[in-house]
This record gives sequence, structure tokens and C-alpha cells, in this order.
Amino acid sequence: MSRDLFGFWIIGRMIENETYREMFLNRFADLLNTSFQPDYMLGLIDSLDTAIEPEMPRDIDRWSDNWYDNSGPTNYSMEYIRSLTEDYVVNYPAFIYSEIRDTLNTDTLQVTLAQTTNGSVKLNSINPNTKTGSWTGIYFENTAITLSAKPEPGFQLTSWIVNGENAGSGNEINLELTDNPYVIEPTFEAVSNDEIVINEINYNSSDDFDAGDWIELYNFSDSEIDLSGWVFRDDDDEHTFILPDATTIQSGGYVVLANDTTAFKTVHPGISFVKGEVDFGLGGGGDQVRIFNENEVLIDFVEYANTAPWPTTADGEGYTLELQSHESDNALAESWMASEEIGGTPGSSNISTSSENETETPQIFALNQNYPNPFNPSTSISFVLPQAEKLNLKVFNILGQEVHTIVDRQMTAGQHVLSFDASNLPSGVYIYRFKSNSFSDTKKMILLK
Repeated sequence: MSRDLFGFWIIGRMIENETYREMFLNRFADLLNTSFQPDYMLGLIDSLDTAIEPEMPRDIDRWSDNWYDNSGPTNYSMEYIRSLTEDYVVNYPAFIYSEIRDTLNTDTLQVTLAQTTNGSVKLNSINPNTKTGSWTGIYFENTAITLSAKPEPGFQLTSWIVNGENAGSGNEINLELTDNPYVIEPTFEAVSNDEIVINEINYNSSDDFDAGDWIELYNFSDSEIDLSGWVFRDDDDEHTFILPDATTIQSGGYVVLANDTTAFKTVHPGISFVKGEVDFGLGGGGDQVRIFNENEVLIDFVEYANTAPWPTTADGEGYTLELQSHESDNALAESWMASEEIGGTPGSSNISTSSENETETPQIFALNQNYPNPFNPSTSISFVLPQAEKLNLKVFNILGQEVHTIVDRQMTAGQHVLSFDASNLPSGVYIYRFKSNSFSDTKKMILLK
């Protein structure tokens, strides 16, 4: 091409670059298949006419000699506009395809996306509608198009079928176009999630016990699960937290995702399976919690609210949303309850252990949650000994300093309840530690004066 202004010398040199050439042809094809389609352009002209027609008489009257075109005076009308634009709009795509074929020695071919169910497809930069039927566009030979599957919630891509052959199962593939037409069909199937569940949500802490926003995942399968590359999002797709490599969750175990791990560990010391920093918070008036696996397949989804039938005490009063059972449908508000204690129960069961007395000698050690909690100024701590042992039960402040010894002596087997009076202590989070020769455990409690 010549170097003068009208020779388009610069773009000609750019197209000599193979990478730019392919980007140019793909983007141009996307536009010709969407924004430059004659039906769309003619509809756009109609809408512009509807918007400006009321103003045109006043504009024409501003000029004493009216409007002129090349043939003399004229008046504004839709017919006049169409006479100038319709041929251009209808015939220009074919002209462009012909020019590219002659200039770049690149012919066209048809790409058809089959009708889809349970998902859709993004082709390069466009999102064709394949919900109601197949879609066909024109693309250029010897280029590579990018196809991205977009499964609906609860579904995942199983395969790409290209001209009757399996072309892969990844969510995104690049397809090299030759000189043949292409028929492309993505297939989707339901995701069976019997392993990981969103189990607890803290979206608006109280001012006194602000642990930041966090969620808890629970693994109720029989084996450890690798969460490396899994994704946590709220209702905004731009808000993304990717779990780091080597993140695992044991069978029957928990993982907490927090947006402020320092604040979380201040309120919940001793919880080690915390991942952060999640760089977004959860909405105080309601939000979505979405968990995707490493292939961007939706694994679990909860959309909560701060109004009934959702538990309202989870909004700013210090309690959390707790799933009553992992077998419940956590998409339903009635499957959730407010935590029994302020701060929730990250890392442990959402349902308190029963404190009913049993006549038989217990078979295992157990330290139960104090009751009431929060308390002022006294609370009861119950525990179970399967055998007679010397027991040490002490209370520590949040700095790890011992503040009180509840008991330090030999005790008989069975269930026991001890009282703790904190009249001389300030409000705050305290840890009580149970220790014997055979067993040790710690729990937290909140003194709220």
C-alpha cells in the first residue's frame, strides 16, 4: 500500500503481522455477525429517526434556504434517509468479505453453534443466542476462534462436539478454521455435589466482636478433598478469591474463608484452617455466596437476606447464619438458623452437643460449650469423663494469660457441671482449657457486661 493518507499504509503494515491479522479478522467477523447485521442496522436507523424526527422541522427552519443535497433543495424524511443508507447497510457486508478475499487471499466459511440447553457459548467477543435455536455466523479461513462454555448454575461442560467429533472437555478451546464449514455443539450435564457445602456465613459482625466477613465450608464426604484453585465469589463476578495451592479439607473437616484473618483470629483464636485475605466483603442487606471448583463449575450456592424468613439476628447482633444440617437444601431460608452463641461456631458442628444426663458410663471424653454464652457474670461448663482422672480446667484471656483455675483435682467418671463466676473480670473473649492425662480440649466463651 502507498504511504499517502488515503492508502491506509499503517493498517496495511500492521496486517502483515500474523498475530494482529488474526485479531483484526476475528474482531471484524464478530462485528459483521452482530452490530453490522443489516436487520440490526436498519432497526437502529428506525430508532434514531423516532428520536430525532420531532426536532427536525425546527432545525430545518433555522436555515433560510432549507436543506440541500447534491441535487438541490430537500426536506428531511425517513424515505430520504433510507435512500442514502439502506443500500449501504444491506450490501456492505458482502463488499467487505469480497475485499478481504481479494486483498488478503482469505475466504470465508460458516460457523454454526447448535442449540444449547443448561448452558451457553461465548465465541471470541460475542455471546450468540443459542437458547431458542442454532446460530450461524461467517468467519475467515486460516484463523483460530476461541469458544468458551458458560454452564448454568448446577451444570458443567462435558464435551465439545465439532463436526461430529469430540474436540475436548475444557471450558475454553481454540479452534483452528480451515476451509470447511463447522457445526459446534457443547454438551452440559448436572453437577453432582455430595461433598462440599456452604455451612456457615458471617456477614455483619457486632461492633464488640468484629471477626470480619467469613464463610465456612464443610466436607461431609468420606475422603479428603483438594480445594486448590477453587473459587469463592459473591454476587459480583469481579469479586473473586482463588484458594491457594495445597488447600485441602479433611473428611468431616472445615475450611474458613475470611476477608480479615487478623480480626477473625482475634475473636476465634486457635482456628488454624483459615484462608485469606478475601478482598471483598459480604453485603449486610443480603448477598450471594458461590463456590466453584478449579474448572469454574458451580459447586454450591446460597443467596441470603437480612429479613425474614432468614434469621435476622445474624445482621449486626453478633450471631452467624448456620446450616441446620448438611443434608438440608441450603438454598432455602428455613434450612438456616442463627448461631446459638455470638461469633458462631467456625470449625465445629452447628448443632450443640446434647447436655442431657445419661445413666450409662460415657465412653469418650467430651468438653461441651459453656451455657449461657455470652454470659454475665456466671456460666456453667459441662464435660464428660469416661474414667476417673485428675482434671485441670483453667481460664485464659485473649492474650493467653491465665486468669482463673476452675478445678485442679481428681474427678470421678461421668458427666460433670461446674460453675464459673467472672464478676472480677472485664468483658471480652476468654478461653477455657480442659486437660487430663488422656485428653485435652479448648473452647471460647464471651463475657458481656
